[in-house]
Amino acid sequence: MTTLTIRIPEDKHDRLKALAQSRHMSANKPMDELATVALANHDAFLWFQPLVAQGNPARALELLDQLGAMFDLIYSKIACSFASTSSITSLGSASINWLCLAEKSTVRG
Repeated sequence: MTTLTIRIPEDKHDRLKALAQSRHMSANKPMDELATVALANHDAFLWFQPLVAQGNPARALELLDQLGAMFDLIYSKIACSFASTSSITSLGSASINWLCLAEKSTVRG
């Protein structure tokens, strides 16, 4: 294990200590988790860069559009399922109701 000293403003340090205390961990643990996330992001970037150089931008945009459509469908099914089993529709959630109506018209049409 290595020791790393960082300089952060006092108020940020106090908030970090409060965060760690609320999660029943040392003040070092959130910093360790932050380092893990930063390294994972960097590793993903390094892995992705060669793929970008070889890729087909038009095909990538096509796949993103398909993924977005799948996400929208899954989200609407989850939202409608939740709305039908809870009192959320009685609360007048316009966006959930709209999604459910849109899903029903898509299924019928």
